[in-house]
Amino acid sequence: MKAAFKELDSLLAREKELYRELVELAKTKQERLVQNDLEGIGTAVADEETILNKIAGEEEKRKDLLGQLEGEEKSFSELCGEAPEDLVQSLRETREGLLLVLEELWEVNETNNRLIQDSLEFNNNLVNSLAKIRGSSTYSKEGSREETRSFLDKRA
Repeated sequence: MKAAFKELDSLLAREKELYRELVELAKTKQERLVQNDLEGIGTAVADEETILNKIAGEEEKRKDLLGQLEGEEKSFSELCGEAPEDLVQSLRETREGLLLVLEELWEVNETNNRLIQDSLEFNNNLVNSLAKIRGSSTYSKEGSREETRSFLDKRA
């Protein structure tokens, strides 16, 4: 039983480190978004996918371990109540560290989402402004009115 709780603590610690890597990648992606570096964003997204697959593997192991401990339906406090006394503090500290990393990840992702939304809004406004130009007209040398051509191809 003690070995299972030690393994649970180790799994939580590994998940925390993987999420920490995810936070760093999210910060890198944020820098790339600000720099409008599409290639860098693509690389960061691919790296995130790799880490997310590792996290999914660790979560699957954790679920299996919780099944062995009959802890799937128990709260963390209840599970700690069944853990050996010398592991309870370590489990709580590991869990707290994991929660802090997850909170930081959420905050960075929220900022990234706002950056993406702002960029999309800017691009939409730019396209709309350019489309309005198409509807304007000018006068020729002879004084007759002629429509200007848009540099946006309507067929696209």
